[in-house]
Amino acid sequence: EEKGFQYQAVVSQKLGPGGDVSYAFLFDRRRIGLINDSAYVVSDPSGLMSRPPMVASFVASLPAGAGVPFRFTAINVVIAPSAESAAADGKRFDSELEALANVFRNVRAFEQQRFGEDDFVVLGDFARPPTALGAIREIPGVVALDELTLRRSRSRWTHDHVFIDASVTGEAVAERHLADEAQR
Repeated sequence: EEKGFQYQAVVSQKLGPGGDVSYAFLFDRRRIGLINDSAYVVSDPSGLMSRPPMVASFVASLPAGAGVPFRFTAINVVIAPSAESAAADGKRFDSELEALANVFRNVRAFEQQRFGEDDFVVLGDFARPPTALGAIREIPGVVALDELTLRRSRSRWTHDHVFIDASVTGEAVAERHLADEAQR
C-alpha cells in the first residue's frame, strides 16, 4: 500500500477432499471492484468436481466520463490430481473437465440472465498443457490466452491456464495480438 496499491481479496471456504484448497481473487480495488454479492462457490451436490469452482464478478474503475467500465465474471478452478495418483486420476480428470465445461455454460447463462454479463474468464490450475484440455477447449469461441505458458513445473506440464470466450470478449484477443506483434 505504500506504493498506492489498495489490495483486497475475496476468499472461499476450504474445499476439496481434504479441505486443502481455498480459492481467492486478489485485486487492487483502485482499479477493479468486486460487484456486491457476486462471489460464490458453484453448487456440486453430485460431487462431479473434487473442488467446485468459485465465481465472482468484477468491474473496472475508470475516471469520470471515460466511458462504460469493463465488467467480467471470473471462474476460478483447480483440477489437479495428486502426484501419487496422477495415472489413476486420468478418468477423473477428464470427467472434471467435462463438468467444468458445463459449469462454464451454466454460469454464463446464469450471469447473462442475472446481470446481462457476456464477458467470462476461466482461470486456474489444470495440471495439463492447454492442448490436453479437451472439454473446455471444445466450447465454441473459447480460447486459451496462455498458450505462451504462464508457469512451468519441473515436469512437462503447464499448470495455469486462462480461457475466454473470444466471440464476445474480443478486447483481450485484440490486445494479445497487439502484444504479439510488438514482440516481433
